[in-house]
Amino acid sequence: MGFRFNNLNPIYRTCISRLSSSKFLPPPTEPLKFHQSENPFISPQNPAFKIPRRWHFGHSHDHDHQTSKHLNEGENIFRLGLAADIALATGKAFTGYVTGSTAIIADAAHSISDVVLSGIALVSFKLAKAPRDKEHPYGHGKFETLGALGISCMLLATGGGIAWHAVDLLTGLLSAGPEMVTQAMAHEHVHSHEHGGHHHGIDMEHPILALNMTIVSIGVKEGLYWITKQAGERQGSGLMKANAWHHRADAISSVVALIGVGFLAYMALMGYE
Repeated sequence: MGFRFNNLNPIYRTCISRLSSSKFLPPPTEPLKFHQSENPFISPQNPAFKIPRRWHFGHSHDHDHQTSKHLNEGENIFRLGLAADIALATGKAFTGYVTGSTAIIADAAHSISDVVLSGIALVSFKLAKAPRDKEHPYGHGKFETLGALGISCMLLATGGGIAWHAVDLLTGLLSAGPEMVTQAMAHEHVHSHEHGGHHHGIDMEHPILALNMTIVSIGVKEGLYWITKQAGERQGSGLMKANAWHHRADAISSVVALIGVGFLAYMALMGYE
C-alpha cells in the first residue's frame, strides 16, 4: 500500500499545478457599473436590471377629469329633466284650462309633483358629489341613497293615491242607482249648454289640442327615461336610475290619460250627446 501511495504523488502534484495555473481560474469579477439613464421612466440601476418606474400624476389627473366629466353630465341630465317637467306642467295646465279636460288637468297636477321630485333629485345629486371634508371623511354618498329612497317613496305614494281615487270612483258608480247616474248626466248636459259650450256633454272643446299635448308628454318622458337610464348605468348612480323610472312612470300615466282623452275626443268629433 505504501508503494502505491508513493507512486500517486507525482500525479497529484501535476493536477495541483494545472489547477493553480491562470488557464483554469475563473475570470475576476468586475464591479457593477451604474449609469444615469436618459429615459425618465427607467430607474438608474444596473443595465441588466432596469426597472420601469410607475408615475401616478397622469393617472390622478385623468381620474379627476373623468370624475368632473361625470359630475357635469349628471347635473345636466337632472337639469334637463327639471326643465322638461316645468314645461310639461305649464303646457298641461294651459291645455286643460282651454280644453276643459279633467284628465289633462289631473295630469298637470301630477306634473307639478314631478317638478318637486326633479328638484329633490338634482339637489341630492349635487350634495352627494360634494368633496370630502373633516366631518365626512368618506364622502357624501348617502345623500344619493336618500334621494333615491325619497323618489321611490313618492312614486309609491302617487301610485297609491291614483289607485285609491280610481277605486273610490268605481265604488261610487257601482253603489249609485241608475236614476242618480241619469240625473248626473242630464245635469252635465244642461250645464254644458248653459255655458255656451257646444260640446254636448263632453268636457273637451279642443280635442286635437288635448291629444297633441298628451302625445308630446309621452314622447318627452320616454326620451328622458332612456337618456337618464343610460347615464345612470354609465356612472353607476342609483339616484339616476330611480329618476329614470320616475320618467317612465310619468309616461305610463300619460298613456292612460291619452286613452281617456282619445275616447272623449272621438265622442266629441262624432257628435254624440
